[in-house]
Amino acid sequence: MFHRLPIVPFALVIIQFCCGAFSGYQSLLGDLDQLLYSNLLDGRSVRAYYVAMACFGVSAAVTAFFMKRFAVEIWLKASAALVLLGYIITAIAVNQKTLPWICIGFGGLQGVGIGISYIISISIAYQHCPGHFYGLCGGLLAVAFGFGSIAGSKAFPPAADNIGLSSCFFVLGAAIAAVLLLMSFVPFESLATTRTEEEPLPENPLQSPKGEFHAHLTEEPPQKYGRGGGIVSIDFLFLYIMLFGQVVYGVTMLSRYTLLLATVFSTTGDNATRFITTLGFFNVLGRFGGSLLSDVAHRFLYTPMARKVIFLAALILQVILIYLLPNALNEKNLNKLKAYVYLLNVCVGAGYGTLPAFVIEIFGPKSFDFAFGVIITAWSAAVVIGGAIFTSHFNQLFYTERIPIASAYISNIKWLQILTVIGLVACILVRTSVLDRVNEKYRYQYSINGVPLIQLGRCQEDTVVASI
Repeated sequence: MFHRLPIVPFALVIIQFCCGAFSGYQSLLGDLDQLLYSNLLDGRSVRAYYVAMACFGVSAAVTAFFMKRFAVEIWLKASAALVLLGYIITAIAVNQKTLPWICIGFGGLQGVGIGISYIISISIAYQHCPGHFYGLCGGLLAVAFGFGSIAGSKAFPPAADNIGLSSCFFVLGAAIAAVLLLMSFVPFESLATTRTEEEPLPENPLQSPKGEFHAHLTEEPPQKYGRGGGIVSIDFLFLYIMLFGQVVYGVTMLSRYTLLLATVFSTTGDNATRFITTLGFFNVLGRFGGSLLSDVAHRFLYTPMARKVIFLAALILQVILIYLLPNALNEKNLNKLKAYVYLLNVCVGAGYGTLPAFVIEIFGPKSFDFAFGVIITAWSAAVVIGGAIFTSHFNQLFYTERIPIASAYISNIKWLQILTVIGLVACILVRTSVLDRVNEKYRYQYSINGVPLIQLGRCQEDTVVASI
């Protein structure tokens, strides 16, 4: 395992920290809008962040598919080079006050570079993690990413104040790229050769001779998918919709709380900034707590169900909290609003931290890289689609129809709640039983506790015989 090369897990955490730091761009949105359009609330500078998230997701998926063709060192060096070039172009674009080039530099090149490092570090971690620690492994990496986001939001504003916006992107971008380049020299490839026959890693440790005996696990061996084969299944589609619905509220509203607090609750800029930072800590708490709880549940439930329970609990609580949010806005009760939003961020973090374990236990180690790389694009899609719809709808309501700003926010919260409910339904429909997923009599079978509840599309007899 990792104990033979203790620097490896440390390096993976550092890489995830660097990946999360790019979210610090959001802390400069007001400054960039003021610089580019002489309007602190213009809102157009966030487009570069949307481009970055889109490129991040696509890059992670493409890298996952071609990962085995090049050494880890090459991938990480390419990532560092793209990040550095992206920040250099961004610094020049900020100096020239041109948003399109910010989108190309920060959004395109930097987003692609971060996506490469992100999926490479996740893949390495899960190649060498025992199954009963899948949740904790994903949680620790997600926590590192979360702390990177917090550090970025804390580092960018003071750097911009002290050395200027343009220099800020150059200096901090160079620092991030330098760390990624340094991590490329860690002997990740040697890790694969340190595991010998005396220390095998079974695909399902709970079914190995050294593992604990679980009777129900002997009835459900892990499903085998060919490389990339899992993404054509209905369960992959439900997982994708589930993740989209689970994160869409959090990623859409994160950059909107500052304006909400300033206009509806007359909160100062410093207090709003502290609130956003506190949200980050609650999200990190959810990432670690949710992943750890999923490992605890793993000891009592068969493996995919343990992760699904965490997602179900998080999504149900999210639906309830989003339903209650408009009341807090109508009452102008700041403490109640903060409590709801803090809990919402815990729920979002819990799902995100548990996701890698859920994916690897459904699709298996061989398909994990590509399946997870594609599924993570749901997060990117939530940022881009959620942000675009919110901006368009909010501008129509507030600037064109001139309705009160609180009502404009409430109107947006309603459609975000609908998307979250859709994510909950998709989570329920994800089949954790391998006997359902490989059923040869029906195209879709859904069971609870071994009892089939839904059986759709009966296969013809000759098809069944041919498959046997």
